[in-house]
Amino acid sequence: GFVAWNGYRRERSDVVRDLVDGGQVPTGDSDTAVFRSAQSRFTFAGGGDDWAWSAGVDARHETAVGERIGASGSASLTRAAVFGSAEWRATERLLVRPGVRFAYNSAFGAPVIPSVHAKWASGPHAVRASYASGFRAPDLKELHFQFVDFNHNIVGSPDLQPERSHSVQLGYTWRRVGPTSLWEANARVFYNDVRDMIDLALVDADALAYAYVNAGRSQAAGATAKAARQGEAWSLQAELTGIRREWVVTAFSLQAAVSADVQLPRRSVWSVQINHAHKEQQLTTAPDGTLTAAVLSPFTNVATYLS
Repeated sequence: GFVAWNGYRRERSDVVRDLVDGGQVPTGDSDTAVFRSAQSRFTFAGGGDDWAWSAGVDARHETAVGERIGASGSASLTRAAVFGSAEWRATERLLVRPGVRFAYNSAFGAPVIPSVHAKWASGPHAVRASYASGFRAPDLKELHFQFVDFNHNIVGSPDLQPERSHSVQLGYTWRRVGPTSLWEANARVFYNDVRDMIDLALVDADALAYAYVNAGRSQAAGATAKAARQGEAWSLQAELTGIRREWVVTAFSLQAAVSADVQLPRRSVWSVQINHAHKEQQLTTAPDGTLTAAVLSPFTNVATYLS
């Protein structure tokens, strides 16, 4: 377990400086922001040959004070939870792991969060399946902090509601270890359903102003395929992900990545990385105030370096 305390204080003072005589005059646009948090977490574990268990508690209390902390200038938030999981080897090849989390949030009601994971393995083959419920409450900065300077224009939203989600996935992995290399291939399909999704939205295009909003319900179904080879002389990894998402609008996006490392003489390594994103979405606000999604143009980034 652990116990931790963090403190952060930021003082900002804006002035107009005369570059001729060096004099300066305060503009009056100054503020101080103070964030403090105390956090603790303790876990316990035990078990036998065919079963194991773990349980724990965690808690976090946060406070924020400053001119940019909402209308009152101060806010606090307390979160705590009790959680546990068990691991049962049903057969020689099948492993089952259920879990549950009971949470408390001083600003929002927190539901019971269950999950269950299963793994079947035989030789180089492994199949994994899982279901998990999710809950994410907004933090203090998303609720109250006004982050406005010459580089940022982000405003918190005190009316934000928590996210609630369900996630299901099924995956297969094949792995082979050779004398000087490791070969691996895996495929995974997944489905995520998020209600009251929290996202950063562009609310004023002229001022480039952003705010945290509940962007409604987001449903995403997709598949990922990955192949990799790791060795002393060279390594190669390729990954492809396709996602169909129903969120404000329905769209299909594609992401691809390829990376390679080649061992050169004198212990040098030549690396190449290629990343491609196709039809990704960005949340924005229409002129009538409704949320909409902008589809970004396809983008490819290629980087190579020698180390």
